[in-house]
Amino acid sequence: MTTVYERNFKRFANILDVRNYEQIKSYTRLESSGYMPLSVEVIERGKGRILVAMAHWYSCNGDLMVDPEMILEVKDGTIEALSIQHAGMPAIPVYTEDRKSFWPRRQKEQNAFLTTWLKNIASQGYVAKQEEAYVDL
Repeated sequence: MTTVYERNFKRFANILDVRNYEQIKSYTRLESSGYMPLSVEVIERGKGRILVAMAHWYSCNGDLMVDPEMILEVKDGTIEALSIQHAGMPAIPVYTEDRKSFWPRRQKEQNAFLTTWLKNIASQGYVAKQEEAYVDL
């Protein structure tokens, strides 16, 4: 029996056309006609995992807004929501800053949201339009 984290990783990997977290590009912009652009950006690499910011972007009165933006932890074969932020609202974390405790309800809700979001992205025909490979400086 697979976990929600494993099932979501398969959905995420299919959208980005990768087999494991190490193949995820530093930045990918995906587009689909009639929908807001989607960006997937690696914000941290190391310790056997990467952190990814995934967001829809739009312009409001000249400002770029995200709705939503999720910070995700990607390991080999799993992906987990760490926080979510909707336009103009503060981010809602799953874990405390020291990562020693978490909010079980937030964890369940955010990973369920991620499931729905990934299913929608897949069904809406998003295609990578811009990719930048990881460069270790």
